[in-house]
Amino acid sequence: MRPLVSQKHKLLLDANVSVVIYAYLKSKGYDVAFAPSSLGRLSNGELARYAIERGYVILTHDRTFHESVAMESPDLIKQLKLIILDVSPGAIDVCVRILDQLLEPALALAEEHGIIMLTLRGVEIVTT
Repeated sequence: MRPLVSQKHKLLLDANVSVVIYAYLKSKGYDVAFAPSSLGRLSNGELARYAIERGYVILTHDRTFHESVAMESPDLIKQLKLIILDVSPGAIDVCVRILDQLLEPALALAEEHGIIMLTLRGVEIVTT
């Protein structure tokens, strides 16, 4: 039996997230997409705007993503739904374990608080 996964959240993966993570999330039933390459290389602010306009939660390894969005497009920071996976992108097994355990609670918290960090210690709310 497959575990229940969020049906209301769409995940947009930043360019630094592995295709293996994409495949893993898809296999778990998540609605997941990579940042559209057809638009070229987007800045963090542009990616944030794209995600907000289309109802995505961004998943990234970039611990300063929200800071660059705040500098580039301060009007977007309050609308941004962001989950920062604070683990090396190459540590796929660790990333999968953390996502398996913490992604659902992080998605729920992102709805209320906007910016969430997933670490080996657990889920943290990021204040801006």
